[in-house]
Amino acid sequence: MTAIIHINKRKNGKNFAQASLQAADWIMRFGYSTKDILENHLFHPGQAQGLCRDLFARGWATEIDCHKEASRYIIVLTQAGYNAVRDEYDPSVEYPELDLQYCDFSRCQDLLLLQKATADNLRVGTIEQFWTPRMIRFQSGYPSPGAEWLMKNGDLISVDADTGCDFPWRHELCVNLAIRMGEENPRYERAALFATEYEIIQDY
Repeated sequence: MTAIIHINKRKNGKNFAQASLQAADWIMRFGYSTKDILENHLFHPGQAQGLCRDLFARGWATEIDCHKEASRYIIVLTQAGYNAVRDEYDPSVEYPELDLQYCDFSRCQDLLLLQKATADNLRVGTIEQFWTPRMIRFQSGYPSPGAEWLMKNGDLISVDADTGCDFPWRHELCVNLAIRMGEENPRYERAALFATEYEIIQDY
């Protein structure tokens, strides 16, 4: 497990360089992110302005156009950005997004909502650490969650998000939740589900 994710509160000098390293680590864990999440959720709003510009200037990240009417982009790592953080992991974490050339923004929204929730709770200290599926060696066929959170009290919880953009995925997630929490000795103490509307939660 890497120790890179440790939120600094200033962006000057070495601290800002460390913030860029933390942002690159964040992107590698989730695959992609956005300027809003990196500058306004992972760090205190107003304390990381220019962070994405620094990532681009270092050659660590680039933008992928999501081809929406409104300007929508996601941020992914370049090979240089991946190289900057991959050695913090043993075994190393794969990063298939190096080959990503197109994104369907509607399919990205669940993961982006999950990122906002994770970043907000990490920043205020509600959670101690988190892991994404690419960081965990689950048994084949295990219905992995969108993320795992290690809470302050030591509980490990599964975390998922549903923005209502993919109904087949909702059915799959319902089944996955039932399997995960219905085990005789479940891996998780609790399950958390984030949604953009209360009606979505009612569907579960």
